[in-house]
Amino acid sequence: MTEQLVSYLERRAGSYLRTVAVYDEESWEIVYLRDDLDRRSARQQTEKIYGGVKTGLGPSGLSDEIGERYATLQVRDDAVLLNMPWNGSEGAFVDLEPGAASQLTGFIDECLKHGYRGTVSLPRSPNTD
Repeated sequence: MTEQLVSYLERRAGSYLRTVAVYDEESWEIVYLRDDLDRRSARQQTEKIYGGVKTGLGPSGLSDEIGERYATLQVRDDAVLLNMPWNGSEGAFVDLEPGAASQLTGFIDECLKHGYRGTVSLPRSPNTD
């Protein structure tokens, strides 16, 4: 199943795809790392993400009201992070260039501009369309 996910992400996200890691209750493993990235830095970042994911694996408390949670998404300065829990203790997380979600980041950018006084702007990836 992991190979199918990586293959799909490579086709769909192309050069925007940076890292794919799978995890369970006890460990994590990087199953894809883009060639131009430093493995050591990717491992350190993945360890931090895994720590955050482990603390958030339980139900969000909203499932009865708005449905089950299938994924969570974080938009950061230099990354879009997608966490897809497969069950209560296993899943995958995907690290993408911000340009992979350019419509979403553009929408968020506009919302921030309308919601705050002053100028707020999300950084743009060098790979943006």
